[in-house]
Amino acid sequence: MNTLKNILTLLFFLISITSWCQPYSSNLKVNENYTSAFENKSVRIIYLVSSDRRINNEYLAGINRAILSVQNFYKKELNGLTFKLNNPIVEILKSDKKASYFYSNPCDNNPENWGYYNAYNEASRLLGAKFYDENYTWVIYSDGPGDKGRGSSGVCVMPEDDLKGLIGKHPTQPDTNRWIGGLAHELGHAFGLNHPSAPEEHRKAIMWTGIYGYYPDETYLTQDDKIILLGSSFFHHDKKIVIKYPEGTFEGIDEINSEWTEYKINNSTKYSFKLKELNNNYIIIKSIDRNLLIKLPRKNGLSYLSLDNGKNWQKWWLIN
Repeated sequence: MNTLKNILTLLFFLISITSWCQPYSSNLKVNENYTSAFENKSVRIIYLVSSDRRINNEYLAGINRAILSVQNFYKKELNGLTFKLNNPIVEILKSDKKASYFYSNPCDNNPENWGYYNAYNEASRLLGAKFYDENYTWVIYSDGPGDKGRGSSGVCVMPEDDLKGLIGKHPTQPDTNRWIGGLAHELGHAFGLNHPSAPEEHRKAIMWTGIYGYYPDETYLTQDDKIILLGSSFFHHDKKIVIKYPEGTFEGIDEINSEWTEYKINNSTKYSFKLKELNNNYIIIKSIDRNLLIKLPRKNGLSYLSLDNGKNWQKWWLIN
């Protein structure tokens, strides 16, 4: 009896999905002029794993949480203006160098800069990272055993000390907010921010000592910081995208993990999605409560559905 009930339930679901997904030839429109991923400049996060170290999933999750927190901090301080994250949010980069190399190889006259330049040079060699990159601001987390984070000229490098801090395992400073605030500070340098000209007046500023016990609620960007960031091509307001089709609309923003909603025209039904993937051609949203992926083209073209997590796609609406 239970088996028959399960089969009937599955058949009903497939019939409803098939009916819901009937393709139309020209009724789905995108109310947004998309630009390429290179024009939508982003912050690119690299987890640099040394040859004698394994990928640490705690570090990976910690980096992800940290950059999302920092993104929201800047958004709050700039009244909705913030930076865009690359896809995926964190990229894993395997090096053929041992961990000790990054903070011991003498690549600069000042030993305190060795960790910064060695990690940058490796990301440059393997991925093409560069200073003042037109398309990316780079954040490189290295598992090399150092304690000197640096940010400058469009590149921010954070050492193993910070990775431990992000997961609450730093031996002397276990508060994760101190290390997330540290990322906000060094990323600020990468964006071109300096220390305050009047530090005694801005003790809690993120670009001074606001990372120590004040992040995220009591620290802030100074007016000078805001002026610089408002002129940066890496900062923008979220643009709402509305995609219409005969039975309703899809609405959301062009950002990984952002919430999307489908609204039905003839009733109050709505469905929730998360933006799962994006590239120059498509946006892929994943249903919150159904086994359903929808691939929407950025410009004219077919959209697609998948009921098996992206293994197979069936044609859906035509966007023009």
